[in-house]
Amino acid sequence: MDFTKVCAEIRNGMDDETVAKVGSTLKDLERAALDLLADAKSDSAESKSRRLEIKKLEDEKVKLQDEVDSLKADDSSAKIIKERDTLKSENEKLTEYKTSVLKSRRDTFVAKYDKIKDNVNFEKVSKGLKIAEEKDGKRDWSGITDDDIDSNLSELQKAEDWGLFEKAGKTGEPNPNTRGNSATGAMFKEGDFSE
Repeated sequence: MDFTKVCAEIRNGMDDETVAKVGSTLKDLERAALDLLADAKSDSAESKSRRLEIKKLEDEKVKLQDEVDSLKADDSSAKIIKERDTLKSENEKLTEYKTSVLKSRRDTFVAKYDKIKDNVNFEKVSKGLKIAEEKDGKRDWSGITDDDIDSNLSELQKAEDWGLFEKAGKTGEPNPNTRGNSATGAMFKEGDFSE
């Protein structure tokens, strides 16, 4: 229903004298009705946009709830935590193993050093070794790096392979074939032990 048309029909049905008396009131009534209709349309449009927004939010809530339920069912975070703990445990075991291997290599070198340090041919080999400083009659091997220990073991192995520390027969004397042998002596010039 168009309120403006209704007001116009009412004006047409009145005589000029009545229109003059109530015309301004009729105009105010028409304006008030149009304002009410505009407000109602505005409220309706706002209400519609609110309903659409609420529906959109409800759909998003359902979607998020489905994701939460899926994650709970998957329990992937618990799996990740369990896997992390397993990897952490394995890393600790490997670290312990590495530490024990390095300690064993250090102990092996110190034992070999103590065994051959008084050998007459030791001086030939010692030039290429990293040896700890002696304090109060003892050597502190903790200051020598693991790489230096490996290098020392390698050099001692080469010297053993060449027979520098072998005993000749049952006399307990150093092997005379290695003690000043020109072929062996050439290998030890300036601390070079490479073949």
